[in-house]
Amino acid sequence: MKEQTSLALWLISISLWIVGASTAQDPKAIQSEGPMTNARLERILKTLEPSVKGGHGQWQMVREEVPVMVLTDESHNRMRVIAPAAEVGKVNQQIVMTMMEANFARALDARYAVFQGIVWAAFIHPLDSLRERDLISGLQQVITLVKTTGTTFSSSDLQFGPSYEGK
Repeated sequence: MKEQTSLALWLISISLWIVGASTAQDPKAIQSEGPMTNARLERILKTLEPSVKGGHGQWQMVREEVPVMVLTDESHNRMRVIAPAAEVGKVNQQIVMTMMEANFARALDARYAVFQGIVWAAFIHPLDSLRERDLISGLQQVITLVKTTGTTFSSSDLQFGPSYEGK
């Protein structure tokens, strides 16, 4: 019964936080930016990291010693920020379960994903509705998720649900 009450209170607190967060945005600021394009995204990336390389929807950089790629597809309205977090062959089942729990509670907008033998930290967003602040936040979350892989498995100090207790 105590567990059910705790879960119910936790779910209510998440719901209240989501409602509060969704009403906190300034609609005028969102409308004034206009849709994101590859050209605008590249200008933002070069401002954030002057050593960024690439173009035409594929950029690479190293931030905080983490290799990061930003990939877009304008025709399909997609954007992703990705960074390698681990080799699949070096991740045991318990760590995989911890990563999946982190995707729910601690990874926020970034996520763990697997592709071609690599565990990636990824932030995925529609390109045209991407805002500069979302890009900056997503980029930092990916970097933080990579750096905390193996310890807290988190993309920031904020988390939903129970705290990580070193599984």
